[in-house]
Amino acid sequence: MVDEVGKLNQVTAMLGQDLNEVRSFLVMPTKRYFDDDLEDASQDSDSNQDALQLALFKYVSHLGEQENLHQKLNVGLNDLNTLFSNESFKNYLNSAGLTISSISESANDWHLSIIDGENRTILYIYLDKTTGDINVQNVSGKMIPEVLESETFASHLESYLKQNLDTISSSIKQLTNKKNYILESFNNESIRQIFESRKLSASTSPIDKDFKLFYEIKNESKEVVAEVILDKKDFSIQLKDYRDSGNVAVKVTDLVSAIPPFVESLDTIPEVQKKVIEAKAKLSATLDDKGFKVLLEKLNLSIPRDPREDEYRYYYDIYAVITGKTKLLGSIVVEKATGIVNIVDPNGTNTTNILFFDPGLKKKL
Repeated sequence: MVDEVGKLNQVTAMLGQDLNEVRSFLVMPTKRYFDDDLEDASQDSDSNQDALQLALFKYVSHLGEQENLHQKLNVGLNDLNTLFSNESFKNYLNSAGLTISSISESANDWHLSIIDGENRTILYIYLDKTTGDINVQNVSGKMIPEVLESETFASHLESYLKQNLDTISSSIKQLTNKKNYILESFNNESIRQIFESRKLSASTSPIDKDFKLFYEIKNESKEVVAEVILDKKDFSIQLKDYRDSGNVAVKVTDLVSAIPPFVESLDTIPEVQKKVIEAKAKLSATLDDKGFKVLLEKLNLSIPRDPREDEYRYYYDIYAVITGKTKLLGSIVVEKATGIVNIVDPNGTNTTNILFFDPGLKKKL
């Protein structure tokens, strides 16, 4: 239909041009024989055809990609299963004192582990469901094996283990020693004292991410303020100020001597407490403002600069000075739990956020 419309437009345009040439020769006014609406309809049809074509490309591409992934996953699962049937690989594992776990499935992959006699994971092998790739991961890195046509996955993995088992085992031992060293440093008496004085606690169960172990240091509100990082690739130890976005992690060799000055420099104040401090500072600055002082004097009001407090609030009381006597009109309060500034009646009720105070609404009430 689109092609027919295009051809009709073309013929109409050619005939119109010829007729106009004749009319011009006869000194007659020319006319437009081509219909703009027809041209717009043709363009709309082309646009619809382009949208349909794009949708078709997307759909067919999706079907093809899904089928390719399905086939790749089938091959990958078959490769994993050959680890249990390949006699050469099984004999090698037995001679090296290694065992292999059964294949388990999660939402993201199929996986298994190769374990040594001390129950340490030498290799973690998983088939990624989103890519169809088999990943082989050791203590300090991972790879996607490039299996040659002349070998099977099992024979490739056997060769890899023969070449790298000693190095992997040594790395695991280094990592274990470093982890023990960090925990021993946390238990050092001087470190424990400085943590206690700054109301800090150090995690003994690190977060394992991107081949790094993150030991979090938290303040009294359980907010992370710093990290001790153990890099599993080179086994270096680093200190990072979590709240200083521009501060990179610093490598250290002696944790016991490095932690005290590092901890002393940390901002350990809980975020809520920061908000309270900030709110009080802003209120104090307003009370010191000359213009605000003039306003209070003009209205015969007074607000003590130093607030009273109870377990939950700081109160900046507002007094009216009437014939030498004072009358409490209400209070501006800073909530200790949130740092929010509210206004309350003299008895502490009818709490309203001062930012939402509406004098007109107050009069109506």
